[in-house]
Amino acid sequence: MRQIFVSLLLLIAYANAYSQDTSLDQSVSDLKQKIESSEKAEKLELMDSLAWLVVYKSKYNYDSIVKATIDHAYQLDSINMAMRHTSSLIYYYANRVNKAKEAVGIFNDFESRKIDSNDYNLLGRLYTNAADSYYFSGETQKSIEVYDKAEQFSLRANDSISYALARSYKAGSYSTIGNYVIASKLLLETSEYFQRAKDTTNLLWSRNELATLYTKIGFTEEAKKERDEIINIARHQHNLQSLVPNLFNASLEAHLQNNQKDRIAYLKEAYKYVTEPDYNFSLEPIITYTLLDAYAVTDSMDKAKVFFDKIQSTFAKQEQIPYESNYRTALADYYIATKAYDKALVEGQWVLNKHKQTGNNWGIYHMDERLSKIYRAIGDMEKSHNHYVDFVTRRDSINSVKKALGLSYYQTLYETEKRDFKIAAQESEITVLDRDNTIKKQWMLFGGLGLVLGFTIIYLIRSRNFSRKEKHNQELFSQELIKTQEDQRTQVARDLHDSVGQKLMLLAKKVKSYKDTDIDNLANNTLDELRGISRGLYPATFEKLGVTASIESMINEVDANTNLFFTTEIDNIDDALSKQESLHLYRIIQEVLNNTVKHANAKSVSVTISRKGDVIETIIKDNGVGFEFNEKRHTVSSLGMKTLLERAKIIKSKLLIDSDKNKGTTMQLITPL
Repeated sequence: MRQIFVSLLLLIAYANAYSQDTSLDQSVSDLKQKIESSEKAEKLELMDSLAWLVVYKSKYNYDSIVKATIDHAYQLDSINMAMRHTSSLIYYYANRVNKAKEAVGIFNDFESRKIDSNDYNLLGRLYTNAADSYYFSGETQKSIEVYDKAEQFSLRANDSISYALARSYKAGSYSTIGNYVIASKLLLETSEYFQRAKDTTNLLWSRNELATLYTKIGFTEEAKKERDEIINIARHQHNLQSLVPNLFNASLEAHLQNNQKDRIAYLKEAYKYVTEPDYNFSLEPIITYTLLDAYAVTDSMDKAKVFFDKIQSTFAKQEQIPYESNYRTALADYYIATKAYDKALVEGQWVLNKHKQTGNNWGIYHMDERLSKIYRAIGDMEKSHNHYVDFVTRRDSINSVKKALGLSYYQTLYETEKRDFKIAAQESEITVLDRDNTIKKQWMLFGGLGLVLGFTIIYLIRSRNFSRKEKHNQELFSQELIKTQEDQRTQVARDLHDSVGQKLMLLAKKVKSYKDTDIDNLANNTLDELRGISRGLYPATFEKLGVTASIESMINEVDANTNLFFTTEIDNIDDALSKQESLHLYRIIQEVLNNTVKHANAKSVSVTISRKGDVIETIIKDNGVGFEFNEKRHTVSSLGMKTLLERAKIIKSKLLIDSDKNKGTTMQLITPL
């Protein structure tokens, strides 16, 4: 009875699907006949209806219909309709049928028309889709430029979701080229946008990218926690758009940890979804390739052969093979497992060249390992050795700087906190101004009312006191933020010195014995960069030699690395200030010198630190282009200036800055003992 019931349900479902297809076929046929017998505006309206009726359906030659609609829309000067269909066609090529290069061609044709449109919302979506097409075609740097334009259009349209989408997709481009700092900053920012908007789908996508980033910088526990939570939410909602990519990424992370059992389990679940009849996304090829790869590397050759045959009879026969790099990588592993090394070499070399072309460092790293094995198997030991050296060099480089990448992540969190501080400062200033205006209005309104004069004065005093208290709280918040940042910098600097620095030093000494100049230079350069990062976080000489020597060392370093001419006159102040006060004085001088190097365009700088009675006077002068101090001080974006003022308040110092455009700058700091 149960079998009969199931069969009946399947028959009903098939009948419904057939009925829907028949109905759609009829509608398409009717519209095409009407289009043939119409012209101008009426014809365009019918073509528009037909294009949306068959949207993204390859069966009805959707792309041909849309191209004809776009051309006719341009002929009738219906610009917005042409733009809508152009955006849709670019998305179809780049995201649905894996023809990213054709999508780029459509976008180039659109840009060549130099269309002047003020529909910024539509332009934002169009440029986002165009940036996707550049990304999928391997032009990663170009995609970043187009995402930037998409953001600008979305901002002008006041469309926060489109703006956040463009930025989150751009994070993927930055991650691909290895700029994990900017990528993580963008993803943290856009996750907040989506969370406020309660946009679950895009929030899950953004968190998926963040989990992938955690994996790349070595935060494996954080990555797994993030990934498991996303997968559970997506399973509960049956959100395949989020679930399938996250299952795929979870399989990649399991593969990196050499956990092939979990890798295959994730891929099998993903494969179950992408082969469902109602699955509307184009990830079936890449899931299938990766399953072939997984079975090949685990010697499950019977299962691997099933997927190999399916791939060769379907995706490999397409005019443009979808996800071709993944396809050829899977073939390389399959051929290695079947000992067809000549075929494996062809596929592996193609993939390596593609990764080098797109700047995919992780892809180059993994393909060098495969090629080393292939060349060793065919007896070419020299090439095997060369690829193995490249593989080991990249592996050691990746492992050596993972903590540095982790540091970059913490720096990103610091930047986020700094941004929040800037927003809080702006809101505080607006609030104070609003209260001041309120007080003036209250004086005007109640000034002539003698009977309530006393109550008015009391109210104004309380309001003013509240404003002062709020301003004081804001200052305390700023000072506490600065203190927390210093503590974090100190801790990370110590971790780098005690752990990564020591290992890198041992690595640098060890590689000398191999007498390989490239590896030796790489190890020493990495060690120098790490020491530079550590010094920037917390000066190594500070605790050993004191604040005076630390300041002199900092000035000498700036002097050695710039064209500035320095004159110095520095008294010994080691016993004059506490450790925290000394650190703030050091940071103030560091910030001023950084600003001088970046913005002053100066040729000479003088630094004087002198003890005068019960104060320490610090004077820094340059002969640069100068600036309007009051303008900078009251500009919310001038966070560096605000930080200087806050640090001066913390050590109860008086900060005076005398600067005019083209007349140089003098900074005077008077610190009480």
